[in-house]
Amino acid sequence: MEHPADCRINRGGSASCSGCGTVEAHRDSKVEALIKVHEYRHDFLRRPYLKADGLPAQYSPDFLVRTNDTVYVVETKAQSALSDENVKRKQRAAIFWCEQVNELEPEVATTESGTTC
Repeated sequence: MEHPADCRINRGGSASCSGCGTVEAHRDSKVEALIKVHEYRHDFLRRPYLKADGLPAQYSPDFLVRTNDTVYVVETKAQSALSDENVKRKQRAAIFWCEQVNELEPEVATTESGTTC
């Protein structure tokens, strides 16, 4: 399924892409924000890995979900695909990416309007 580049939701806002689960996330009061990651636009999220055939590839998560105290990396897969070697390799790349991100020093970003991100 193709998702629009602005497939995201903020608490109190409206869901912009019902086909990818943002409506369900909108109903969960713990979710503050959700974004559908666009693998070409959000290239800073890419993580290199090697596919089972030895060819290089890039992993990008499907979604990032923010609650009050946690940011979740969400990857959706069919149950039948979970044993696929390339899916397992993506999983390892995602775990390594999370470990690297968690080692970063926390920073608070401020927008032009003065709100924190």
